[in-house]
Amino acid sequence: MNKLYYLVFLIVSIFTECVHANWSVTHSGLVLFPTITRTQVFGTSLPGTVWDITIDATVASGSSFGTINLQSTNNDSIRYCTITARNGSSGTPKFIQIGISRQSGATFPAVESVIRTSSSTADVQLVLTGAGQIGGYGIDLFKVDKISELSCSGNLDATITTSVSGGSGALSPQIGTIRSGGDIFGSILCSDAGGQILEIQSTAGNIGSASSTVTIWADNNIQTIEADGSIYADIDVGSNPGVSGGNLLRVVANDGVLDGRIRAGKLHVPTMSSLDEEISCTGDFSVDVTLSDDIHIPIIIGGDFLGEIDCDGSLTDTSGNWDGRIEIGGDLDGDISLEASGLVTHIYVNLNDDDSEWLGEVTVGSTTLGPGESGDNESPYYGVLSSTLGGGAIGLVPFNFHPKDCAPDHGSTYSSGAPTSVEIHHYGPVKDGDGNTSSTPPVRVYEASIYIDSMYGQHKNVEVCETAVWTEVTSGFDYSVSGRVVTITNDTDSFATDSVYQIIPADLVCDDVTGNPDVVYVSDWVGTDSCTGMNDTDGYGFKVFGGFGMFDLNENFALETGDIATWIAAPVDLDDDLDADALDLAALITAVANGQE
Repeated sequence: MNKLYYLVFLIVSIFTECVHANWSVTHSGLVLFPTITRTQVFGTSLPGTVWDITIDATVASGSSFGTINLQSTNNDSIRYCTITARNGSSGTPKFIQIGISRQSGATFPAVESVIRTSSSTADVQLVLTGAGQIGGYGIDLFKVDKISELSCSGNLDATITTSVSGGSGALSPQIGTIRSGGDIFGSILCSDAGGQILEIQSTAGNIGSASSTVTIWADNNIQTIEADGSIYADIDVGSNPGVSGGNLLRVVANDGVLDGRIRAGKLHVPTMSSLDEEISCTGDFSVDVTLSDDIHIPIIIGGDFLGEIDCDGSLTDTSGNWDGRIEIGGDLDGDISLEASGLVTHIYVNLNDDDSEWLGEVTVGSTTLGPGESGDNESPYYGVLSSTLGGGAIGLVPFNFHPKDCAPDHGSTYSSGAPTSVEIHHYGPVKDGDGNTSSTPPVRVYEASIYIDSMYGQHKNVEVCETAVWTEVTSGFDYSVSGRVVTITNDTDSFATDSVYQIIPADLVCDDVTGNPDVVYVSDWVGTDSCTGMNDTDGYGFKVFGGFGMFDLNENFALETGDIATWIAAPVDLDDDLDADALDLAALITAVANGQE
């Protein structure tokens, strides 16, 4: 070829069209004299007229890439499409983009394989659209350097991989869009260094099946995996997934379950992403999740949590675009573990408000909370301070108050004068049921004298409707609700010394929960028990001592040996170290001996 002809060839990009029965082939002038062989094959199970196609093409010297497009003109399927791509000269790495589609009015029932040969010295990028079915007839393999799009109206049942030897290294491994109008049964792999998967979507089916999970693996990140139905998949991100893994942004089963495995570095949201990043399903979640870093996106489960989450990082807060949380519509039946102080946001259970339960364990650092634990670690109404877990909480709907996050603590003796405000902290978000549009407060406050007739026993055992003991003082205080906290402050009335207070929810509902059910308090104070016309709930309560304060355990306004006997019968934490032990008894004996606190 003389130089003038070659120059014209490149600048004008002459297109050569070769029409062969049932296929139209075009290519850009940057691909030199491609050899394209189409051989009809018989006796296969593929529908329509079946072809084997081989392509041998060279990218022109001085160009970085060229294109070849094949279009079905009739009713054509492909069994094998084999591509050998060559560099026209040494130096700049080159690639060829292969487009496979159908013309208007034609059909493209199935395609079984598209493979770049290992003898190639240039890379191949594939764009395949308009197929009825991809794979499913026995060969089931797509193997090129980069896939921009691979879509079909039916099932996709082929292994798709960017791991192929040879080539030039012109293309970074990437799978752009994989879209099926049916089910996806094949593995999808972009595991070479830097590999990423942008989108895998089944628009009207499932990904994998209950009897056969698919493998989805990328080295650097996976942006979206989404199914109209369920997802059964082993999903890996990173060269060493779950240890030094990459980022996973979105896995969504729009009408079904999530089952299989997820191993990655982070569940992550990019700073400028427009995606709705989340891991979610409308049904049960049976995935075993292993993460070496934080959870920055929500995990939203419509059914039961039956898998495990082992995260070496945290559930992160809502700073920036982050929104790390776990919300479970049904039972928390599996186990969740986070790093120390890793519960920065929340885990909510029974969001469907259908009597689901907290049955598994949640471990934060060395602290395990669950139904099999004891003391402050026993769920669902554990006593471990939120501040020691990371600031967040684990809440079972309907949300109860957290006895030790409250100020004062539930059941405690307040002895530093009367408080000017009280904070009731809950295990989940709450809100005023009428949005403060009426005079109905979120809670009701009852006051009693520290003195109580012996016929009643202790204040905590007396219902708030017992007017001989309790007086409602709700109207004398101001109220505000924010997040998990109800704050009560002095107004025309004030919290007073030598008084006992019991507070019950009134117009207070669970926020971010289906149907916004009423908050219900569960405690050792009887609240509205046996009160006609009042919602059945326990109460939050505390005492405000004057006089001899917290050491006057038998409440007779004297410090004497009776207080010591009362402590021995029921030890009390007097020094605020969360243990009722010999140190408390020693402090009490000293106070009694000195006749003062």
